[in-house]
Amino acid sequence: RNCDWSSDVCSSDLLGINSAKGAMVQEVIPGSAAERAGLQPGDVILGVNGEVVVDSAALRTKIGLLRIGEIARLEFLRGGRVMLVEIEIEEAPEQRD
Repeated sequence: RNCDWSSDVCSSDLLGINSAKGAMVQEVIPGSAAERAGLQPGDVILGVNGEVVVDSAALRTKIGLLRIGEIARLEFLRGGRVMLVEIEIEEAPEQRD
């Protein structure tokens, strides 16, 4: 079976985890908080501040509810390993002057 990497959710057996939920990082903008935190394309975000992320829409909502300057704890999957990182919320690049 193949995983459609253009979609948000891949089956748990292909990802090697016990959940079929998450949002795959498609791009990391140079100079962004995500880049500084070490996120990479292909990482699968599984949770934000202990709350499960079911898809990219849920991730956008969870991040969008946080205030600029607030620290978010992201749980993500990379290479079959679940990892944690803290990231400072900042304005989206398209909102900067």
